[in-house]
Amino acid sequence: MASSAKNNKINFLILMVLAAFIVIIVILLLTGTIKFSRNTISSKTNVSSVTTNSSSNSSSSKSNSSNYSNSSSVTKEKAVIANISVGGEPEGIVATPNGEYIYVAEPGIDTVSVISTDTNTVIANVTSLSEASSVAIAQNGKYAYVAGEDSIYDIDTATNTVTSNLVLAGYIGDIALVPNSTYLYATNQVNDIVMVIDTETNKVIANISVGRGPNRIAITPNGKLAYVGDEGSNQISVINTSINKVIFTMYAQGVPEGISITPNGEYTYVANYGANSVSVIRTATNTILNEISVGTGPNSIAITPDGEYAYVLNSKSATISVINISTNTVNETLSVESGPDDDIAITPNGKYAYVTSGNSGDVVSVIPI
Repeated sequence: MASSAKNNKINFLILMVLAAFIVIIVILLLTGTIKFSRNTISSKTNVSSVTTNSSSNSSSSKSNSSNYSNSSSVTKEKAVIANISVGGEPEGIVATPNGEYIYVAEPGIDTVSVISTDTNTVIANVTSLSEASSVAIAQNGKYAYVAGEDSIYDIDTATNTVTSNLVLAGYIGDIALVPNSTYLYATNQVNDIVMVIDTETNKVIANISVGRGPNRIAITPNGKLAYVGDEGSNQISVINTSINKVIFTMYAQGVPEGISITPNGEYTYVANYGANSVSVIRTATNTILNEISVGTGPNSIAITPDGEYAYVLNSKSATISVINISTNTVNETLSVESGPDDDIAITPNGKYAYVTSGNSGDVVSVIPI
């Protein structure tokens, strides 16, 4: 009996302790003191919500890859490490394959200046090049070809002297070399043609009819296609270089200017001067995948050697829009100290951009990438 009474007391005490514990828990829950369980659930809910939103944004981004992209990047000041004084109204600019020199066409004084990338100084001037506006360098780096008013000049880069001059009818807008060949393509703005020149014989071997006022031209790395911006007819002509005929024509958003092709040859980027945008073309199908909003008056494009970024020179807003090629969005917008005028080139090592500026002191600005 004594043992039973003792057990009853123990049980009673346990029940009282449990009851008191339950009462305390209820009071704390009612007063909101304990929220651990509720916050844990809320936290999981928020994580789920963030994941869903992220997925939604990712889906939206993928959807935008084939639509009109609008960038909200912040304009940044980019340190210009050098402003190199050149001649009158510098336009076309290109780097040699070894990256040691930059060739700049200056139509205002009929000259091409040669800049050393080591010292960022002009080391030579090639003169008497009538309205020199565009330059192309041979793959072996031995020759520079210059488009003049109605001529193509050959320059020996070892001596920086003119070795030949091919006089043509019309006005030359731009030139481009076919990789691994001796052929040079030149746009003729007066006659609405693209001329094919054999640089070995220095003769025109074909005239290809395109749209009105052809200006800029770029050739795919495999040399099979040439993309021509026909400013007068607001279109892009695609030339098959094996047959030297236009195989496709597409309308541009507004005055196609600068044209650049990715190193893998998959995409062509076209600066639409009149629409303040860049068109992205898939070269395999010649379809426009995207229209990317950039600055005002885009007129030149240079793509980094690794194919990751496209640098778009906006002549009217004095900025450079940096496009991430994997997402086709503007990562950042750089403010250029001297108002850019016409062209941009990136060194083969991808470290520097050289920008011509004919409307702000006739200089070439050097910008680290």
